[in-house]
Amino acid sequence: MGLLGFLLLITIVFSFTSVQTWAAKKAVDWFNNKYDSRVSLAYFKYSFPNNFTLEELYLPGEKRDTIIYAQHLNFGFSGFYSASNTLSASDISIEKLRFNWITEEGDTTSEFQKFIKKFDSGKPRDPNAPPFQMEIGDIDITDGMFRFENVNCDSCSRYWVKELNLEIDNFDLDGSYVSGDIESFSAKERYSLDVYHLEGEVGYLADRLYAENLELKTSRSYIKGDIALKYDSTAAFKDFINQVSIEAELDEDTRIESEEIMFFA
Repeated sequence: MGLLGFLLLITIVFSFTSVQTWAAKKAVDWFNNKYDSRVSLAYFKYSFPNNFTLEELYLPGEKRDTIIYAQHLNFGFSGFYSASNTLSASDISIEKLRFNWITEEGDTTSEFQKFIKKFDSGKPRDPNAPPFQMEIGDIDITDGMFRFENVNCDSCSRYWVKELNLEIDNFDLDGSYVSGDIESFSAKERYSLDVYHLEGEVGYLADRLYAENLELKTSRSYIKGDIALKYDSTAAFKDFINQVSIEAELDEDTRIESEEIMFFA
């Protein structure tokens, strides 16, 4: 059997979903052993040329049942470009995403941060290497949940967002900075704030945090227009009043409930 025949045989074998799932579980076992984690996956499917489907993806924490869970995840992988350190995907769709960013009692960092730290080799980063970048054409999240809380701090902000639905285009992550076009966002916050609709071009960059062509409707507020927080560097947020300027051009129909502003304080 020549090389071409061998490759054809491999292609045929891996066209069976059962074989794909077996291979994926072997990869998960390798990952768990290497990074001391307990990731599990119920189903995996690859569709030519670049489409992947995962079901029942589960990442438990050390103390809490769940850090991340996705009932169904589908994505089109476009490639990774090492020269620019860029990961590219055409689209990502996630159903029933559950994401808990929680700092447990007695801890100083969240379970999620502990997991991310497992990937840190401890070696200093090459200052000449480009920052990690991610480009995604479309992101669609249906019936998601996000919880953010530090149980050691009664006065700290906490969020518990349910029924989260998001459609975002042209998502771009460049190092620490991110931007994208939100086509639609809605969610219910357990403690006080419900977002009925949000759309606009948003970004967090080196010199500004902005929302352009923004339209936001909550239970008590309506905002339409452009808003930007401008600063010389992100360190300016430590002295927000003196070092961060706010610029806004808002539609005359805009109305803002003061209690909802305090939600973010």
